[in-house]
Amino acid sequence: MWRNPGESGGGKETNGIDDDGNGYIDDVHGINAITGSGEPMDDDGHGSHCAGTIGAVANGGGPHVGVAWNVRLMGLKFIGSDGYGLTSDAITCIDYAVARGSKILSNSWGGGGYSQGLYDSIEAARDAGALFVAAAGNDLSDNDVWENYPSNYDLENIIAVAALDRNDQLAWFSNYGANTVDLGAPGVDIYSCTAASDTSYDFYDGTSMATPHVAGTAALLKAAYPNANYIEMKQRLMAGRQVSSLVGNSVTGDALNAHVALTHVSRFANGSFEDGLNFWTSEGNLTYSSRGAYPGTDGERCAVFNNGQKPPNGVLTQHFTTYPGENFTLDFNVGVLAFN
Repeated sequence: MWRNPGESGGGKETNGIDDDGNGYIDDVHGINAITGSGEPMDDDGHGSHCAGTIGAVANGGGPHVGVAWNVRLMGLKFIGSDGYGLTSDAITCIDYAVARGSKILSNSWGGGGYSQGLYDSIEAARDAGALFVAAAGNDLSDNDVWENYPSNYDLENIIAVAALDRNDQLAWFSNYGANTVDLGAPGVDIYSCTAASDTSYDFYDGTSMATPHVAGTAALLKAAYPNANYIEMKQRLMAGRQVSSLVGNSVTGDALNAHVALTHVSRFANGSFEDGLNFWTSEGNLTYSSRGAYPGTDGERCAVFNNGQKPPNGVLTQHFTTYPGENFTLDFNVGVLAFN
């Protein structure tokens, strides 16, 4: 488990004092936003099951292992044993994690309508460099039509996860969405630990079970590539293995593949991004700098040049700034100019 350095050592763990002045007494491993305490103990089993999928230790005598054996997990509780929680408490947990440097947030929960406060909290996590892995939901619903939050927020650091069975079929209960669900991961008959005892294990189903597989793989990526930002991690996670049940039901049509994620080379890595198509720079990392202000005329063009063996597959983010009082319309046509 993660240990709060401000509440650790010299008996601080149990002294009943808010040693680090953050508003929580003895929050050694995280917080319980419901009670406002530093005791995030699971009283349901759902959180423990997800945590085990992410990071259960190997070679410890247990009957299963997690995806990332040496990960540090921060306990953040805002859902009670009845399965319900407040959006305000979810925001508290996200803000707590981000303030303490967490770069991967695993979110096996959802429900409720759009919340600007929750959006702002996840956006702040993005600005701090955190990847937000979110369950797509278990309503057998098209998230393109019926929004599922938080997975449906239009933020670059969110990666939405559907559930697959052992035959790579979309789970009968899983939500989907060609534009709103990014990929699939195992989410049926998942064996992991529960909260009943130190030797309690069970099989669970749900996009809640698929989500920690992706979060655990993200932890492996962070260990292998400590300087990777959330954009690169998301690109690698989405470069999986195509399965027919996800084609048309997700952005990528891919199932999570940890090996591919760890060995994937961005297909934009040797390309260039150019203004006006006047000339190409030498090959290198994908970079772009505006050569002065745009004149505001029609016909400006930008292109990605890829010199690899496969067509581009990744996330390209561009920011455009206009002068005060001026308006621009940007039309993008995406296609392959040539591919051998």
